Amino acid sequence: PPVTPPPTLVIKNAPLVGLAEGNGAFNNLHLAASIVVVPYLLKSFLPLVNRGGLKTYLFLLVITGVPTAVAYWTFISTYGPRRDEKVRLPAKDIEVHHRQGRGPQFAQEQDPHAGLP
Repeated sequence: PPVTPPPTLVIKNAPLVGLAEGNGAFNNLHLAASIVVVPYLLKSFLPLVNRGGLKTYLFLLVITGVPTAVAYWTFISTYGPRRDEKVRLPAKDIEVHHRQGRGPQFAQEQDPHAGLP
């Protein structure tokens, strides 16, 4: 059954129920593998560092570790599926809400296909 919010809000402007569940596609093994493999690939393909040894690999690991982790985290958070798809999100479009919140005259003046001002 879908998750239903209570009929009355206990906290005004409370966060939506179920949005803090996280992402189901995030995997720590994939994150660790990407942090380990990216410096190896850079060491293999870049002509400046491809003759280096373990110290060169460790240097590239230190330099590219955090950017690789941030890139993986951003990519999976953006494109991965949610863990809980049963959460009922508000059905009203934010642009419609924005136009109605500023008054009927503003809603009539604005082109509905132009986007937010």
